[in-house]
Amino acid sequence: MFKFFTNFILLSAAFALAFFWIRPEWKQISSLRAETKSYQETLDNLQTIQKLRDKLIEDYNSVSDEDKERLSKLLPYILNKEDVLVMIESLIKSNGLFLKTISFESPGKTEKNAVSENTKKSYGALLISMDFAGSYSAFKNFLKDLEQNLLITDADNISFSSNREQKEEIAIYNFKITVKMYWEP
Repeated sequence: MFKFFTNFILLSAAFALAFFWIRPEWKQISSLRAETKSYQETLDNLQTIQKLRDKLIEDYNSVSDEDKERLSKLLPYILNKEDVLVMIESLIKSNGLFLKTISFESPGKTEKNAVSENTKKSYGALLISMDFAGSYSAFKNFLKDLEQNLLITDADNISFSSNREQKEEIAIYNFKITVKMYWEP
């Protein structure tokens, strides 16, 4: 009976020792395992991001310099009035129109364009008013060329008039158009 009682006391002492001494160590080991798992997930995410970055760099490097230049013209960082004037004058002349006046103004420092509900993207706009003369078909061709131009352009206002005394086959119209061209400041 004494042997049974001694075994019981030793066994109880072992459980108490395990409960009070080993249990905190076990909790610490469990928390370290969870932390290790968290670090491993972070490392896996970083490796995925690195693969994505490498893929994007590869895709960027596969784009030709000519295409990169076209993309930079699509939404340039700065819009020079001189370059715009040369481009518009070239479009007008190539379509057989005659430029009378052109004026530039900034409608505001920047306008806000909501790309999504979470992000806002700012861009600059240049308002261009033009007055020119020519045939209606030449004007349609000018609008087509302006639409196919790489710069993002919105036509805000278009008006035209003609002299009623002219013959219809050679009618010359006076056109006024206001457009906005955008850039990324």
